[in-house]
Amino acid sequence: MDKTFLKRYNEIKEQMTENKETNSTFLKLLLQLKDDLKEFLNNIGDEKDLAYQILLAHIYYDIGRLNANSNKSTEAETYWQECIELIKVRDIEREAITPYIGSLLNLGIITVDNTKALTLLTDAEKAYKGYKESGQYEDNKVKDTTQIDRFYNRITKNLARVYQNLGIFNMSAKYQYLTMKLSLESKSYISCDLAVLSANLSSFYIKSKNFKEARNYLAAADYLAYEFKIYSKSNEVHLVEKTFAYLGRRWGKYGIALLSASKEHLQQEEDDLASGINNIELDSEMPFLYTELPLKSYKKKISAEYCTTSKDAKKVFLFAKRWLEIAKDFYKPSDDLITYTDVMKDFAKLYDHITFFEKGWQNEFQMQEMRIQYNNELVAKLNPKTHMAICRECWNEAALGYSQQLLLKMRLILEDVDTSFRNHNDIDQLTECAIENFQKVVSSFKGDSSYCLSDMTFDEKKMCLNAHNKLAILYSKSINPFNPSTISTAVFYFKTFIEECSKEEEMRIEFKSDIEIAEEQMKSICSMFVF
Repeated sequence: MDKTFLKRYNEIKEQMTENKETNSTFLKLLLQLKDDLKEFLNNIGDEKDLAYQILLAHIYYDIGRLNANSNKSTEAETYWQECIELIKVRDIEREAITPYIGSLLNLGIITVDNTKALTLLTDAEKAYKGYKESGQYEDNKVKDTTQIDRFYNRITKNLARVYQNLGIFNMSAKYQYLTMKLSLESKSYISCDLAVLSANLSSFYIKSKNFKEARNYLAAADYLAYEFKIYSKSNEVHLVEKTFAYLGRRWGKYGIALLSASKEHLQQEEDDLASGINNIELDSEMPFLYTELPLKSYKKKISAEYCTTSKDAKKVFLFAKRWLEIAKDFYKPSDDLITYTDVMKDFAKLYDHITFFEKGWQNEFQMQEMRIQYNNELVAKLNPKTHMAICRECWNEAALGYSQQLLLKMRLILEDVDTSFRNHNDIDQLTECAIENFQKVVSSFKGDSSYCLSDMTFDEKKMCLNAHNKLAILYSKSINPFNPSTISTAVFYFKTFIEECSKEEEMRIEFKSDIEIAEEQMKSICSMFVF
């Protein structure tokens, strides 16, 4: 092999390491080197010389990196693809392992298609494992493997992300766990990064209602975040705040999930109440990673057991609320609207879930008022034309909140607690507010459910039809015999709800009991009034 090309390449790499020139200068030098090498190979007819092909693969990979650094993603993708194809055609995966894995990894990161990204990252993982099992890994252990091991850490991190996007949560958790394990073993981590990874993994355990393990990882994240804060530099203040804001979101979701699970648990039959959190088995392949950290004081701040009393629930509520407030202070709608929206929705959910545990109708009413307030505050910051899905959800949640308040007020009349004119007036106003918001939900689907139902997702159909049913109930409760429009409107919404549900098996199953009640109520109205 002509050493001239290798010498030129090494000189460019050395200059890149020392940042002696601009990105564009290095790119020109590498492109020139690539052209010269390819011309040289064409002239001597020695294209099969593996040493030249390995060098060319490295050049392709580095050109891709420089293009990516200049935000030229299309050019970067082209060179990484060429690098992979060259290596595969020449069958030099092991010899050119660094550019091969690096190209697969980077393509897996920038690819929008999650299925395609999964294939690329899986190929990168296979290449890494194959290389590690070979003798070459041991031979090059000191010189080359540090970079390759770093690649693998990024591979596992991105596999976790892609599996999460694909909704394959058990595999996402597996790779999140592996990423943290690799970071701890290599001692090559920043505390705030590890805190975020730990908080991420807690989501998997929250979904499976394994609150003890979720709390373990959130407590570890809390510890690591405080450790980072103590040793942080003046230019890292924003990163500290961002880390705690992220933890705030995760702790908030933990509290919401624990309150929700506790409510479900208390509503079970007596025979089922013995099945508690302690009975959940842990994955033997994923033992807790932070057994040596002093986490007792962090775990004592919040329970991992089902809340069985109002006092228990209030502690969880206040803890989650404090953390969500940290998140709300950090995320602003002007900077990160999606995350801000998520935080506001979680506030509303938190108030909704604590309602079940409140004592006294006034407290329940106030919790629903806060639920409504957060949804109204959020929707006021949004443009329905650009964020219709979020606005629709806010209208629906606000309508459900008003409906809950309405039931509380109506109960006072039924139980002869408060039959005053003021209470009747409150009921009228709450009914109007609930109707107004449910109608916004329906009209957001173009108003005519028969026209748009076929184009909706399952969740959209469910929300739309539920709004029809709720509107039917609200109008039926406020029927005025001297106002025929209230009667016909109630019948219209009942009829639409029943007919649209009958068209799809999923909806018939989802709303089985609601359909039966709706049919009875519509018959009752029709028998009382002539149409």
